[in-house]
Amino acid sequence: MQTHIPHIVSKLIAFTGICFLVSISLQAQKTDFNKVIPPLETRAKDYVEVLLQLAWMNNPQYEGLQLEEKIKQEEIKLAQLQWTKDINASFNLNEANISNWGSSQGSENVFFPRYNLSATLNIGSMINRKTNVNIAKYKSDIAVSETNQAKLLLRGEVTRRYEQYLLALEILKIRAQAVEELYSSYLLAKSNMELGKGELSELNNATEVYLRSRESKLQAETNLKIAKINVEELVGLKLEEVFEEKYQKKN
Repeated sequence: MQTHIPHIVSKLIAFTGICFLVSISLQAQKTDFNKVIPPLETRAKDYVEVLLQLAWMNNPQYEGLQLEEKIKQEEIKLAQLQWTKDINASFNLNEANISNWGSSQGSENVFFPRYNLSATLNIGSMINRKTNVNIAKYKSDIAVSETNQAKLLLRGEVTRRYEQYLLALEILKIRAQAVEELYSSYLLAKSNMELGKGELSELNNATEVYLRSRESKLQAETNLKIAKINVEELVGLKLEEVFEEKYQKKN
């Protein structure tokens, strides 16, 4: 049995090492939310990051989330200063003794002091202060988490809509090229018909295909406009107003 102990120990060491490496790997893969939505004061690396910054800046909902974070930070400060309300001090003057103090007339009341100074401390509130501070910190963490979640959702939505816009743009280019080519085929069929070299069926077929291509192009133009509107809805600006000079271009 003793011969198996070194073998078991080596397995435990190997397992511990693997767990340690996995832990380091997971830490390295933790999301940096400043990369999800680049801070507004930094220069964007590409056009998509410009759109992300504008979408984050121009949406009142996200401004509200940032204000909520600030409120929670102020609540932490209030909770930390709560102890000042737990101490009460009072000061009373004995007017009769004060008025006779140092006077030859009458005698001072030795049973009552000239003044009273007292202080009270709310022990219960002092004990609960740490709990209140922790609760305020947890609420602040929740506010940060909600902001980060909003950043993830916004990045995904902006990126998807922009990719759909690019796709609609490319489809329109293809449809426009097809219309030009089919229009040439239609003109050729029409010319052949006029010269008596073609058949009516060929002209009709060329006309039908050409008209379908024009309809398809119109649909592609509409899809492009809708895709553009969808991006502008999040960004808060027309794409023509988004200047590419706002991001660093690759050399």
